Parts: sequence; C-alpha cells; structure tokens
Amino acid sequence: MIGAMEVEKAIQVVVAHPGRQHSHEAALALDGAGWLAGYWAGIPCLAHHARWVPEFLWKRMMRYHFIDLPPARVRWLPWPPLMRKFAMLVPSLHLVGAMEYWGHALFDWWTSRGLYATPNLTAVIAYENSAVRTFKAAKRLGLVTILDAASVHHTAQKAEMVYGNAKANLQRTRQQKDMEISLADHIVTASAMARQSYLSAGVAPDRVHEVTLGADLKIFGPVLRPRREETRPFRFLYVGKTNIAKGIDTLLAAFCLVNGDRAARLEIVGPIGDGHHLVENEDRDDVKYLPPKLQPDLVALYQDADCLILPSRFDSFGMVVAEALACGLPVIVSDMVGAKSLVVEGENGWIVQVGNIDVLAQRLRWCIDHRSAMASMREAAARSAQLASWKHYHQRLISTLSGILKN
Repeated sequence: MIGAMEVEKAIQVVVAHPGRQHSHEAALALDGAGWLAGYWAGIPCLAHHARWVPEFLWKRMMRYHFIDLPPARVRWLPWPPLMRKFAMLVPSLHLVGAMEYWGHALFDWWTSRGLYATPNLTAVIAYENSAVRTFKAAKRLGLVTILDAASVHHTAQKAEMVYGNAKANLQRTRQQKDMEISLADHIVTASAMARQSYLSAGVAPDRVHEVTLGADLKIFGPVLRPRREETRPFRFLYVGKTNIAKGIDTLLAAFCLVNGDRAARLEIVGPIGDGHHLVENEDRDDVKYLPPKLQPDLVALYQDADCLILPSRFDSFGMVVAEALACGLPVIVSDMVGAKSLVVEGENGWIVQVGNIDVLAQRLRWCIDHRSAMASMREAAARSAQLASWKHYHQRLISTLSGILKN
C-alpha cells in the first residue's frame, strides 16, 4: 500500500494550452489526484490576473470563470490569444491564420523552456498546434508526451472548412499536426468518433484513448415550467461560432425551407465565423443572431428553447450538446458530432446525416408539428446528461492516465 502511494506521489504532470478549451478541467482532475505540477495557459484563470488586463479587454476576452487551482502551479502567457484577437480586427483570414500560428509557436517555445526549469516531471499534456517544441524538449527530458486532441484528425477535415487559415497557413498547420502526432506517446480524444478519425488515419489503437468531455451540471440544469401555449412559435437554438464547419449554412437552408409560415423561430448564439455573412443576409424576423453569452445567460436560453441543433461537418465533441441536454433540451446533431454518443434516437433527440438539408428539414418539420412529444422528451434529455459531467470526465481522465503513466 505504501509503495502504491509512493508511485502516485511520484507522478507529476504539466498541462499546457495556448488558450483554454477544456484544459483547465484536465488540470483540476490532476490537481485532485495530486499529480498537477503546473497549469500553463494563454487565458487568465486566477482572480489576480485581472489586474494586468484593461477592463474593456477583460470583458471582451473573459467569457471564462476563474479556476480554483494553487496559484504557485499556474502560469499565464497572454500573448497568443491577444495576437489572434488583434488580428481579427483586420478583415484578412490570412493574417488571422498567420497570427494564430505564430502565437501558438510562441506558446510552444515558452512551454518547452518551462519544462527544463521544472524538476521531477513525469509527463506533459499539450494541445494541438502548440506541441512540437514542447514534445521535443519532453523527449530529451525522458517525459511521457500526451497530445490532447481537441479536434478530429485533420484528414477528416475539409480544407475549405477550417476557419482562420489561408491555404498556405493550412498546409503549414497540417504539417505541424503530423509532427505532433509522431512525437506523442499517447493521444487523448474527446469522443469515440474523434478516436476513430485517428485510427482511420493510421495511428496505432494502443496510442489513442477516448476520454469523453462533459458539462458543468452545477450550472446547467433543467427548470420546471408551465405547459406552453401551442400558439407560441417553436424555438430552435444554435450555439456556436457561425462557421461553415459547424454547418451554419445547412441549418439556415433547412430552417428557411420548412418555416414559410413562421411557425418557428431560430436563435443563433455565438462568435462570428466564416459563415456569418449567411446569417446577416437572412432578412427575416424568425432568424435572430445573438453575440456570445456567459454561461448563466446560456442556461436561460437552453431552458427556454424547444430544441438545440448542431449540424457540424466535424465536431470532436460538441460541448453545447451536453449543456443543452443537462438543461432538459432535446437535440438534433449531425453524425459527425462526437457528442452523438449521448443521443438516444427518439428519446432525447436525433442524429441526422451531415450536410443533408432535406433530412434536417424533415426533422425540423416533425419537431414543429409534434410539440407535445418534444416537451415530453425533456426529462429524458436531462437524465441522459448525468454521466456527461466534468466530475465523470475527471474520473475518466485519471483512469486513462493511470494506465499510461503507471505501466
């Protein structure tokens, strides 16, 4: 027993991410296990970080909450996300892609230097586009290299669907991803679908591990509400960047196809993406765009909607699906959304063929015409999200890392 405890105490892992995504949850899981050597990120996560950011910029970039981690183990390099933010002020996808690439490269270099200065490490978890130098340094130090792949394998992504990268930047990015994969001892994916994309690309199965993501069930939850009037417009909700990769074009085409009589409304919530011109061109009172919302505001939108739609062309997980289900909201997702594993056909939602406007339109029409059936699905939706919590993600991650680091 003492020997086992000594082994656990010897495990020390750095988590490094140039932004945030779900990396802070990995850090929290490691901290809970006593394995966290450091959490190094581009997005500020401690309250005292706010002192160094102008208030107007803080409000713009901080849709994230603060994280309860030991301050001594947290490091912050703000330049990568700031470089991309400022680049987005100029209407040039080439510039955005270039600034994003060099911001990631800066973070990668910074992390690699930090590894040399941090003693007694066991492993490093790094993220796509910012791991080549980090992994090379880790190899020299004899550390286990773990790539947390936030997306599907790049061969499963169509070149024209990757926002923020001109063709030259895209080719360079894909070369970097191939180098990261070759340098990684292990790869962690966000879903079974994402794992399969790596296997299909030829990565050995024993190197690729599925660790499904989750939602914060302390924030996202259902609400009891009176039965709604049938005369109220049916409310569809889309949450995410207005990207072609997210299927915003498919969604708008399908919705406009079935909603000639204005029996429904579509609310689109999220950052502006490469398909936003399609949203702006919809001069209709039944399609409404809202800018990104803080999580408490998102909860109210989920609870008040009748159905969430995520028709992505590729989406490694799709956290909004877990959030919506947790709020008791039935969902419609494409078969290229990793969170489809949470969907039980006809009980809490549906899975439709990616990019098929007619199939999606038929499902939207069914929802509009069967309001009572949709309302009766809310309890099953909330129940299905119970295993998709961050607590369960922490358990799955630690179990996976135990198998990797203790062998």
